[in-house]
Amino acid sequence: MSAGKADHVFERLLRPGSAIQLALLRIAVGLHLATLFYSQTFELLGAIAQEVPTQDASRTLIPAFLRQLFLNDFAPYVSATGVILSILLTLGFATRWVLPVLLALFLLAYDSYFQYTYLHYEWPYLSFVLLVLCFAPCWHRWSIDQLLATRFAKGIAPAPFGYRWPAEMIVVWLSLLYVSAGLAKLFPLRKGLIWLSGETSQIVFSQIYVHSPIYWLLGRPLFDYAHLLPFGLMNTAAVVLEIGCVTMLFTQRFHVFFIASIVLMHGMILMFGIPGFVQCAVVCCIALIPPEYFPDVPKTIASPSQPANLTKT
Repeated sequence: MSAGKADHVFERLLRPGSAIQLALLRIAVGLHLATLFYSQTFELLGAIAQEVPTQDASRTLIPAFLRQLFLNDFAPYVSATGVILSILLTLGFATRWVLPVLLALFLLAYDSYFQYTYLHYEWPYLSFVLLVLCFAPCWHRWSIDQLLATRFAKGIAPAPFGYRWPAEMIVVWLSLLYVSAGLAKLFPLRKGLIWLSGETSQIVFSQIYVHSPIYWLLGRPLFDYAHLLPFGLMNTAAVVLEIGCVTMLFTQRFHVFFIASIVLMHGMILMFGIPGFVQCAVVCCIALIPPEYFPDVPKTIASPSQPANLTKT
């Protein structure tokens, strides 16, 4: 990007994108969803639901009777179907049909999961990513669909501008997600002061430290958890990073920094004993990689209304 040139998200939408980037995102989402559906989470949740009535944690578009039907009778079948569809998504077979069904199953499963646990690891990240992929040409590279189109049809015409908007929409979503998380930690101010002091993290990490990778590796806490200052510094750094994600909307110059920082932050949270976020962050951060880093992005191109005559690769 030349000095002084606009770099905000609306301007970036007018630039060519990468089919390889979308293919990587599709594969990463498919692999991650396969591990989620393959786990015994929903079968165990169904067993809990047989004994403990749920108190709805939030309003939802999914009717309560459908959620109970899923938990009581169909959780194993939904999990098995989710695994199969996730594998098909990874391979890029029938992608345009698989994605909407997979999105519906994901929302049903994780709405039920959240209503019981109040845990929101995957839901905010992957629901929007799946929605975007439903409309994105994420099967144009590294997919069975691409091979079939090349073998039995006339191939796939490059659509460089059609490859850009999905990545930028996910960037917008991640920016809003992290900024909202940062502001939620600060307001109301009384709550924000407690968070910045580190007291909340001190209590949580002290209760679970024997289940943390740090304890497994070292046989002890990383430091004396009775000291509040390290937790205060970590919490403050997290808030600064999360609110700083607003800059993603205005420039991609710092995207690589945000990728490293977000993965590092969630990696540290994992090491302290809270899993879940880092896997989603790694998957979603693929969209943060500037498309110009990928070899299939044209170096020079006119505009979306006057595309260059590109050869297929």
